[in-house]
Amino acid sequence: MLLVLRETICQRQAKVVKCYKPCSRLRIYGKAMHSGPKRLGMQKESVQDTHLQAQQDSMILSVIEQMSKQMINHVNNWEKANKEQNSESVTAELERCKERVKTLEQRFNIDLRSREKMIDSQMDDMIKEKLALKEQIDSLEQNLSKQIKEKECLLQTFTIFKSESKEKEDKYMENEIDLENKIKD
Repeated sequence: MLLVLRETICQRQAKVVKCYKPCSRLRIYGKAMHSGPKRLGMQKESVQDTHLQAQQDSMILSVIEQMSKQMINHVNNWEKANKEQNSESVTAELERCKERVKTLEQRFNIDLRSREKMIDSQMDDMIKEKLALKEQIDSLEQNLSKQIKEKECLLQTFTIFKSESKEKEDKYMENEIDLENKIKD
C-alpha cells in the first residue's frame, strides 16, 4: 500500500512539474487569455490547486518517508533485540539441555554400575553355589565309591560264606547219606 501511495504521489508531482515548466506556463496563460477572463481564472485556480496538491503530496510523501524510516529503524531495533533475546534464550536452552544430558549420563552410569554390581554379586553367588555343588558331588562320589567298595567286600564275603556253606552243606549231606547208609546196613 505504501508503494502504491508513493507511486500516486510521484505521478502527481510529475504532473505538477510538467505544469510548471516555463513553456507550459506560458501556454496555459496564453490559452487563457485567448479564451477569456473566465477561463483564465479557472486555469489559475487549477494551477494553484495543482500547486497546493503538489505541496500536500510533497508533505505527505515526506511524512511517509519519515514514518517509513522510523518503522524500518523500529523493525531493525526490534529484530536486533529479538536476535539478542533469542540468542540468550537459545543459549539458556542449550545449557538446560547440557544439564539434562549430564543428569541422564550420570543416571545411566549409576544404573550401569548398580547393574554391574548386581551382576557381579549374582555371578559370585552362582560361583559359590557351583563350588558348593561340586563339593557335594565330590562328597557323594566318595560316599558312593566307599559304598561300592563295601558292597564288593560284602559280596566277596557273601560269596565266600556261600561257598563255605555249600561245602559244609555238601559235607553234611555226605555225612547224612553215610549215616543213613550205615543205619541201613
